[in-house]
Amino acid sequence: MSARDAQFRDVDGATMRVRSIWLTQLSLGVSIIIISVVALGYEPELFESWLMLTGVAIVVAAAAATLVIPWARTPRWVPLIIPFADIVGIGFMSASSILPLGFFWVFPIMWIGLHFTRWALAAAVATIAASLLTEAATSTEPPEPSNCSRFCSA
Repeated sequence: MSARDAQFRDVDGATMRVRSIWLTQLSLGVSIIIISVVALGYEPELFESWLMLTGVAIVVAAAAATLVIPWARTPRWVPLIIPFADIVGIGFMSASSILPLGFFWVFPIMWIGLHFTRWALAAAVATIAASLLTEAATSTEPPEPSNCSRFCSA
């Protein structure tokens, strides 16, 4: 254990770094599971899409990995893999769904912004932008008109 981690050791033995990894990932994982269960109850056809299933599986697998991996023994950059996996999983879910699931990108962006460098944050934002551009380029549906154009005209 490094001297830096030793100074942040909690009473129960877990470092603040490990606790941060657990809390940020588990809050996203639990949120995804709750949304998935609710969506499954209201729109079961949503889970006929391989994109939705893959996205949920990636986020849940990343949440499970945070509990199993011995973070105190890993280099400081290794936890960065988890929020990037979340970004990919959320990208799959938002591409497959009529539900606006892109707001879940707040979780990995917040985690990267608080604990990693600006370059990591820029890479995360670029990954999200690439996901949105890919979704827009491959979408066969025309964009929806804004609500104002439907309801604001006299």
